[in-house]
Amino acid sequence: MARKFKVKKKFNLLDKIILAVLRLVLKRPEFINLNEVKEYPKRCILIGNHRSAKGPFTYRTFMEGVFMVGSAHQACENFRSRWNYLYHVFYRKKCNNPAPIAFIRATILGIPLRRLYDVCGALPIYFDHRLTRTFKYCLQVLEEDIPVAFFPENSDDGYFEIIKKFNGGFLTIAKLYYERHKEDVPIYTHHFGSNPDRIIIGKPMYYSELAKKHTDDEIVDMFREYMNSLSAVGKNEEAVGEQEAV
Repeated sequence: MARKFKVKKKFNLLDKIILAVLRLVLKRPEFINLNEVKEYPKRCILIGNHRSAKGPFTYRTFMEGVFMVGSAHQACENFRSRWNYLYHVFYRKKCNNPAPIAFIRATILGIPLRRLYDVCGALPIYFDHRLTRTFKYCLQVLEEDIPVAFFPENSDDGYFEIIKKFNGGFLTIAKLYYERHKEDVPIYTHHFGSNPDRIIIGKPMYYSELAKKHTDDEIVDMFREYMNSLSAVGKNEEAVGEQEAV
């Protein structure tokens, strides 16, 4: 059974210890922020690419401030539900791991991941009849002045450097919030690239402004294209530098 939902507003002592350990274990990526104001507003939506298993914990470990992270609801439940999700969906289907590797990883990580998800401020995402519960939780988080992060790429066939399809739940949250409060929440797009490890923080976009000229499906695809375009930030300059060095 899933725990009662609660908005995470601060890190406790154990959270801080775990994050300190993760910063020793994980490689810190380079950050490039395209915004003049470097801090996120209290109410905003963050979207980023998953980059296989590496993305969510890297974002959470090295990005400043408290924000909640949309996560598969199974990961927020008991060990059996979490193991089934990790083995059958995440490692076998999304990461294409061989069965023995997927079994070992799901078994070893199934227990500590519950605590790691607590540190991340996991927000359960449902895709069945409980979908309205997800919307309720997300709006509650924003209304309590905490940002919420999503990884909207469609990963049914795995994870890719260039994202082919987006799920539009994040835009639905922005739309519902606007309809309820007549206020836009900025949506910040991120891209976590490799070679080198680098997180690009894009400029915010706003639902009500985009909705004046585009349908919701078009807006979702605009965010997908923008996320893909961020992968090139910094690389052109590096290529020029390499040519000059020859």
